[in-house]
Amino acid sequence: MHIGLVVAKLLVVLIGVLIALQGYRAYLRETNARMLFVAVGFLLLSVGSVLEGIFYDVLHFSVFLAGMIQTLFVALGMALILYSLYMTTDATDTTAQKPDTPHEST
Repeated sequence: MHIGLVVAKLLVVLIGVLIALQGYRAYLRETNARMLFVAVGFLLLSVGSVLEGIFYDVLHFSVFLAGMIQTLFVALGMALILYSLYMTTDATDTTAQKPDTPHEST
């Protein structure tokens, strides 16, 4: 295994995990479900980017099976990010309150 490739893959995972962490922190701060889907999506993309090598080189899976597992993780991550883009505003706000109606003074 080439050390340059391992370093590059680790950098991709580190950046992806940092993005996922920021998305999760935004979810906690804003209580917006969109950010949770984005965070989990980026986490799956990041982990999925290295799974083929791990399953093939370390666990000795076939190239086909290792590639399928990686593809499923990446596809699921992309699907979650895409879903977060199509979520309606009503579905994302977990603390939604009806706006106060102005009271007329008499």
